[in-house]
Amino acid sequence: GPVLKSCTFSSTDGITLKFDQRLLKEDAIMVLDQTTKALSFANDIDVPWDARLLPLLQRLGPESPMEIQLNGQDMENMTDGIWIPVKLEPKCMPKGSDHPEPGTNGCNWNYTTSTRTEGWDEVHVRLGGLSYQLKKNITGIRYAWNNSPCCPSVNRMVMPCPPNSCPIQTFNTTMPAVPFWATINDGKCDWISTHNNFHVLRREKIEAAVAKKS
Repeated sequence: GPVLKSCTFSSTDGITLKFDQRLLKEDAIMVLDQTTKALSFANDIDVPWDARLLPLLQRLGPESPMEIQLNGQDMENMTDGIWIPVKLEPKCMPKGSDHPEPGTNGCNWNYTTSTRTEGWDEVHVRLGGLSYQLKKNITGIRYAWNNSPCCPSVNRMVMPCPPNSCPIQTFNTTMPAVPFWATINDGKCDWISTHNNFHVLRREKIEAAVAKKS
């Protein structure tokens, strides 16, 4: 499935995730709409949110496999700060059993010009119009990283997560994206869990941060 390659953060456009084009080959990225409209009322360890965060949660969207980290500082495991669900921008969604019209922005090929369309390898997180306000607070992003990664609102003691529930998939083969988490610094992902040498990069990042503080 799709593997995250890089990401950028913009105070006007939110977060853009770019996936490895080499691994996608002739395929493209599809993002399904969320499976729930319900807001999250508890964090990833089932502790109710502080009531002061509820307006922010409402702006950022319903429960989602995609989460951003606010005010994180622990680079060893990224467990500090606050992880908040954010809505993904749907694209290339099937209409019934059919795919979108050829040439739709971001959907693999434009059959008129026989070229890839812009954004075929990208996913966007718009942040509910709060990109500028949050630009100094966003320190990380992760996808499908919890115990119930693709159905965060489903009580799995009652029913299983339905098949095909992970929103980020390949367009033609519907392969789900590989789960990831990454740190965000200076407007880009500077460490990503899906990189082959992630252990080395992680250690280098930690050592550089320690040296900077000392």
